[in-house]
Formats: sequence, structure tokens, C-alpha cells
Amino acid sequence: MTKSERLKEDLFRLINAAPQHRHNQVLESVEYKLAMKAGDVVGAFEIADGIINGKGKTKAARKRNKRKIQKEDSIQEFI
Repeated sequence: MTKSERLKEDLFRLINAAPQHRHNQVLESVEYKLAMKAGDVVGAFEIADGIINGKGKTKAARKRNKRKIQKEDSIQEFI
């Protein structure tokens, strides 16, 4: 299995493990669609990871965004 195939498999596993609303948000993302169309699996993985797990320039920003996403996900599950 090549590195690209393994990364693509990890990408699909990440997307499928996400809550349904995050899953839809990734698949509807224009950036994600363009990256996949161009064959940029690394870029698509970074975009999906940012939407699902949060992203930021610093460690503190990443942690803050991750907590925010977890809070939104728990509210969505409650509703």
C-alpha cells in the first residue's frame, strides 16, 4: 500500500467517524471538493481535519477551536 493510498484511507476513516453534521460539512466544503478534484489528498486531509478537529496557528488556538467544536457537537447530539 502506497503512502497516498494509506492517506486516502485515513481521510475516509476520519470523515466517516465524524458526527453526521461534520461529515456533511466536509463533503459540502468547496475547498475539500477542489482538493479532491485536483488529487491533493494531503490538502484534503488537512481541510477535513480542520473542520472536524479544529485548526489554528498556535497550540492554544487549536485547543480552543477543538473545545468549541466538541461543544457544538454535543449540542447537536442533544438536539
